[in-house]
Amino acid sequence: VSLACYSVIAAFGVSLNTVVLVSFIKGKLAQPPFPSIYILVLQTLIVDVISISIHLFYWIPKAINQDFLRVPGYDFLIITIFDFIGMYSWFHNALSHIFIASNRFAVIVFFERSFFTRRRVIIMAVAHHLLSFFITLLTQHGVPCCRLTFDFEIFSYSSVPNGNMLNYGDLFVTVPVNLLSTLTSLICYTTIILTVRSARRGSGTVMSQKRKSEYRYALQFASLAGVFSLCWISFRAFAYFVPSSDPSLAWIFGLTTGFTMVNCFMNALVYLITNKDVSNS
Repeated sequence: VSLACYSVIAAFGVSLNTVVLVSFIKGKLAQPPFPSIYILVLQTLIVDVISISIHLFYWIPKAINQDFLRVPGYDFLIITIFDFIGMYSWFHNALSHIFIASNRFAVIVFFERSFFTRRRVIIMAVAHHLLSFFITLLTQHGVPCCRLTFDFEIFSYSSVPNGNMLNYGDLFVTVPVNLLSTLTSLICYTTIILTVRSARRGSGTVMSQKRKSEYRYALQFASLAGVFSLCWISFRAFAYFVPSSDPSLAWIFGLTTGFTMVNCFMNALVYLITNKDVSNS
């Protein structure tokens, strides 16, 4: 029953992401005169589609039938490739919150628009992909322990142990990246909210339409950062508090997978409901 629910969530996510992605392309929202921030949003949507598609078209079917896409002699390679893509998508998502939160912070708090030219944002987007790829390569294959894989028995993610070796990739890379993403978002969006509220009380004037739009974007991105944080915090909390030796509690670990899939379509859902440019397109 739970796998059926996950299938519905994943199918909904793929459909929703596809609709919004088509809206971005059809409306040419990554081109002038639309904000350059949409370039970062567009690439995040593309990565979200890839991530949730892996859940729908590989991990869920594989959990139902272990013989799914079984190729003698290449099973490990296939799983490793999908694990790599899944982790790349995760790190890309984590870094996207850092880039976008910093962008909103500079634009709204310091009125700094000149730095985020379209050319610089494109360079930032390319660097974003390269950094995500390097971090994934480092954590999955560059350190002796321990790469992350999808565990079909608990339908969640888990580290592959290497004897009693310390999990270097998790301790020195994954956890710091997750923390940096959440803390950057928390600091930036909290400062934005306080700054805007203070300006309203101090001047007693109504915000310009442009500033209202920027503030609305910031609140949208803040909600997305919150869902992202819920994913990785639940992964840590469940591993710490839920005994893996108790089969009756194994379903709890799968909740992290559910949160992750929701995270993969929350971008599209928020843009479709609250973003006029997307809904108009």
